[in-house]
Amino acid sequence: MYSSSSKIKIHFFKRETQETLVCAILTGLIFLGAFMYELFYIEKLPLMFDEFLYLFKGDQFVRGVYYPYQEYGFYMNKMPISFYLFGLAQQIGGVGLRTGRLFSIVASFSAIAVYWKITTKLTGKWGGLFIILAFVINPSLMGIYGLADSQAIAAFFFAVCLWIITIDTPKTWHIILNAFFTAVLILTRVNLFPMAFFIIAYNFWVNGKRAGFVSLLSFIIFLIIGHLPFLPGILQVWINPLPQAIKDLIPFYEPVSGIEVWAPDVKLITRLHSFWETVRLNFISIVGFLDVLLFWRLDRKNIDKPQKRIICLSTLFGILFLLHAWETLAKERCVYCLTPYYAFFYGLGILIFILSISQWDIRNRIRNRWAFFLNLLVIAGVGFSTCTDLGISFLKFQVPRIKGFQFLSGTTEISALLRNKFAIPLDLQKLILPPLFFLIIGVLLFIVGTIINRFVLKRKISSIFLFCVVVLLVGFLLTPTALLSGSYYRGQLTCNTIPNLELVASHLAQEIPTGASIYWGSTSGAYPLLYLTDFNYFPSQLETVYSQRIGGEADALEKQGYWNEISSDRWLAEADIILVNNEDFPANLQEKIDPGQFDELLSTPPLECQNPLSFFRIYIKKDNEY
Repeated sequence: MYSSSSKIKIHFFKRETQETLVCAILTGLIFLGAFMYELFYIEKLPLMFDEFLYLFKGDQFVRGVYYPYQEYGFYMNKMPISFYLFGLAQQIGGVGLRTGRLFSIVASFSAIAVYWKITTKLTGKWGGLFIILAFVINPSLMGIYGLADSQAIAAFFFAVCLWIITIDTPKTWHIILNAFFTAVLILTRVNLFPMAFFIIAYNFWVNGKRAGFVSLLSFIIFLIIGHLPFLPGILQVWINPLPQAIKDLIPFYEPVSGIEVWAPDVKLITRLHSFWETVRLNFISIVGFLDVLLFWRLDRKNIDKPQKRIICLSTLFGILFLLHAWETLAKERCVYCLTPYYAFFYGLGILIFILSISQWDIRNRIRNRWAFFLNLLVIAGVGFSTCTDLGISFLKFQVPRIKGFQFLSGTTEISALLRNKFAIPLDLQKLILPPLFFLIIGVLLFIVGTIINRFVLKRKISSIFLFCVVVLLVGFLLTPTALLSGSYYRGQLTCNTIPNLELVASHLAQEIPTGASIYWGSTSGAYPLLYLTDFNYFPSQLETVYSQRIGGEADALEKQGYWNEISSDRWLAEADIILVNNEDFPANLQEKIDPGQFDELLSTPPLECQNPLSFFRIYIKKDNEY
């Protein structure tokens, strides 16, 4: 006969088994469902400039037409691995955007699977389920991961590098393999180089001096080996972001003559909007990490391995965020790139949140005060970020009509009231009304939470902590909606982009003779060229304004992957075909196309499925040998 204690153990075992089964089923269904949905959605993502560059360059590199950093080749300001991976994917799945996006989806869900495995091993099955949800319910993030860009690939290698934190006593081969993937990560995206410092410091601090030195030496060896095939050109990727004063001290630095064409004048308000848009589109990850900083309790007398893990991960997160904020918000080249850059390490913020939550100090008054004001600031900031899309609807909010401090019958739009009564211009209203509405909602949430805490929960927890929990929970629930996901990276189109692109490419293949030299005349991406075969082109021109210079010596610029007006004129004279986007037809090019030298062929179908004017115009040189 079984004893009562045996019955309890068996009952507990059965309950735990059932719970594990339920969690496993939920995890599998959510993961597979999200994967299938992402496959459906890849054709509804808008075309992005970098997609063409990664796919086209990757195909050319793998086929040996060009190689990275060669003289008179492509403009290359990125590391090579992503290009080669996209090139290899197209060798297997066929050349084109569809293959590139499918490859990115596989890479992104592989990254999610690695994060799930790490979290499950360190915190349990429900933690693993939560981190999967935090990824797949974010339409903006999954839209970025669905593009044929380097984000998904780098996110996968980034997650693999973090695997070392799950091993209590790593063997030498674990450390060497981890160093290998760290080198691969940096050869994929150089901006993620802080991962190397994290891995080496973590091994020294947590696993001992021997592990640290093995990690350091292995990483250096792998990184050098990865650089050797691409020397010396690859070194410019490291040098270019440095201040000019430091560049001038480097003996092998090759200065670029001329002045950048792409030098937008970015206002402070635009930089602020980019920052808060990043918070909005990555709300769970960023606010979750902010809560860690506010509530996590460090036991200074006994810093154990879990605490060391959180310290190292948090330091890595902080360095990466500040580094990418500096490269985007403090400069002019790509102010709104902070959101796609954050996708590289989005999962890190979620992971730190899950690992630390059991060690939070929720009754510290000083921390609670900081938490209250910072959460209100986040709410107002997120409101400010909506001023370019949803926030405009706040201007139509109906309020009672007022005249001489008396209420009149009927209502009026709040924008009309502010304009007529206080002479506040419409542009200023767009900036102040959305954050004001969000701030009011935040205060109301705090008041309601305080009442519930006092009369229902009997003050068992801090009202401010409850407020922070509610803010994060509401953010979690609203992440799939347009309120927090935005509409730029996903949800912008109601039709399919890839079939239109393939139709345009098919038209060009019929119109453009074999072996023709094509001059690309627009500043947007030359997407259809990806599908064409047996044609000549001018490689540095495909980066358009990002590699174009004003002035400078043409031959020296082309040798480094740049070009200028002299290069353009020479290429135009050599070209058999001029291809230009109808909506991106520079005025100076229109003047240079001589009707006596070029005939215009039948234009292509529209490239963008929601824009009938987005067709390509084709000019062919008269009396050519074709």
